[in-house]
Amino acid sequence: MDLKHRLEDLGKVVSDTSDQLTDPTVVATARRRWLDSPQAKPAASSHRRAALLLAAACAVCAMLVWLVVRRPTALSFAVGSPPMSGTVGEWISAGNEGSRLVRFSEGTSLILASNAKLRITETTPHGAGVLLEQGSVEASVVHTGADTQWALRAGPFDVRVTGTRFEAAWDPASETFEITMREGSVIVRGPVLSSERALVAGEHLRISVRDGELALHTSQPNARPKLAPLAASIALRQPSEAVSAEPPILPGPSAIAAPPRSPSTLAQGPDATATATTSDREPGWRELASAGKYKEAFAATERVGFVQEVERASSTDLTTLTDIARFAGRPALAREALLAQRRRFGARGRSAFLIGKTAADQQGNAAEGVRWFETYLSEEPAGALAEQALGRIMELSKKDSAAARSAAERYVARYPSGSYAGLARSVLAR
Repeated sequence: MDLKHRLEDLGKVVSDTSDQLTDPTVVATARRRWLDSPQAKPAASSHRRAALLLAAACAVCAMLVWLVVRRPTALSFAVGSPPMSGTVGEWISAGNEGSRLVRFSEGTSLILASNAKLRITETTPHGAGVLLEQGSVEASVVHTGADTQWALRAGPFDVRVTGTRFEAAWDPASETFEITMREGSVIVRGPVLSSERALVAGEHLRISVRDGELALHTSQPNARPKLAPLAASIALRQPSEAVSAEPPILPGPSAIAAPPRSPSTLAQGPDATATATTSDREPGWRELASAGKYKEAFAATERVGFVQEVERASSTDLTTLTDIARFAGRPALAREALLAQRRRFGARGRSAFLIGKTAADQQGNAAEGVRWFETYLSEEPAGALAEQALGRIMELSKKDSAAARSAAERYVARYPSGSYAGLARSVLAR
């Protein structure tokens, strides 16, 4: 509410207070007594009473003005450069080629890494709520007092912040969360952790929800960040770390054949040949994807045939091929790799979530996104991505008021304080 409306409300309150405190017969009675009696004392007494009532009304008015003026306002924020006013609830993302800055009115800043995506879910006079959907973000939170209160949500993880600097990352595909502390402290809560965990400057925490693994390292607070490379992706997982029940299928001889040996190479002997072969051959798509070079990796798959690779790939390689296609901007091929993983290896849960996410975010097909998010919930109703899936269903159903309301009721019943709770309440209030 702006100042104009606040002052209008204040005027109404003062008017109502004045009406309640002042007896409308006082002036008439005083006038009659003045006319009926030569003595002015009663009139003076009535005037004194009216003056006291007026003084009381003025005191109430002054108190209300003081309350309105001192009432703290919620933080505002700007996005990008040049800065544009931000809106609570809207998605903020960084492109493939660079980062994006979000700066708050009290000085706090968030820097989104390439391909990161988040939104500000609420703002208060003392902080804000941030939902990190994917990627990594560098946060520098200003400590304005004991009531400073910030919260970051990343998948199933909650991070409570006062004033500090840290980097956080979440990969919904591999269900991996990381946080590196630079200054101050935070409290982390979520899966795998037996209880709330306090982290201080210099600590680096990595949690794999899927594998149920936790790793905590300590280093110098301002050392080089230990977050895994997220270039052009939110893939914290390296393909070599994925687990598969079957050995990977290596590319055919044509993909790894050494270049012809030149006469000079022959003259140098077999050792020189091996050296030339290793250093001169082009890296394959697995190596390029492992280095986060997804566009180059996709180009490499095209040289050998992406569809052919999908048909002969192991489950681990299909995960990598999915990432390559998604982050190279080829959602239809990513979908094919995910469907192959479900068809050939019986993958469930996460694969459905990724198909839904690809349909909604990259193909602009809200109905298909809802269908696959519902599939995820049927396959893993208590999975790590269940809250996000239900929140996305509610978000994607905004054109269907009945469906949106149904999703909102389900969400509030399961996650009354979740990241999409504000959106759910607004849907239910319509």
